[in-house]
Amino acid sequence: MKKSVFKVVLLLLLSFLVVTCAVIKEGEPLGTKINMDMSQEEFQTWCTYQDTIYRDSIAIAYIQNVEWEYISDDVIRLEISLTTMTGYQDNTIDIFRYMHAKQPTAKIEINTDDRNRINLNDE
Repeated sequence: MKKSVFKVVLLLLLSFLVVTCAVIKEGEPLGTKINMDMSQEEFQTWCTYQDTIYRDSIAIAYIQNVEWEYISDDVIRLEISLTTMTGYQDNTIDIFRYMHAKQPTAKIEINTDDRNRINLNDE
């Protein structure tokens, strides 16, 4: 009985390791893969004015923070932190795509609305 339980546990552990190793590729970040392509027509429905991002003339997010990171001898990376407006969290993927189209080498972070800002689009 103990040997069969041991074999089952060992088999499950080895299966887990094989699957994990197959999923994690060296140098690739973990997370959800999304198609970052945006057509010119779709891009034209977006705009940024001052610190606010608009889609179809509706404010859906704002730029909270922009920073530059020094990584190594000649690598400096732009990091942009955004916050979605209340009620527009469903646009997260599209916001990523828009910001990637504007700044393809930047690291983009999107946070949920902290409710410290008034959303004039709420009815």
